[in-house]
Amino acid sequence: MNHEQVLVSETYQPGFPGSFLPGYCPKNIVRKRVRSPLDFKRAWADMVPVIEDFGPQLVLISAGFDAHADDPLGSVRLDDSDYVDLAHKIKKISPITVAFLEGGYSDEATARCAALFMKTLCKD
Repeated sequence: MNHEQVLVSETYQPGFPGSFLPGYCPKNIVRKRVRSPLDFKRAWADMVPVIEDFGPQLVLISAGFDAHADDPLGSVRLDDSDYVDLAHKIKKISPITVAFLEGGYSDEATARCAALFMKTLCKD
């Protein structure tokens, strides 16, 4: 099935399947495997222009905080500021953004980063 009005962009760590919507939009997926904070930053630097060119009217975020350094399952090792930086980038893409909490297995890091992420998205 191909929905040309939908673009899926995602980063994922090795060991995961790489798509939260397998087969949903095969022509419209921008996917990057990341292993480190530097990979994460480079991946989003590459993906944001693609998303901007797509011109979304709405951005839906499956917000996973399991890439944080304090997360017991993650291996990417992001810190709080990485999530704030990503929120700044996403905020510039679309006037309407909705985020859903998707993952994160450190109660403290997930709560802290989710709050920072949402505060950043909601700032004028």
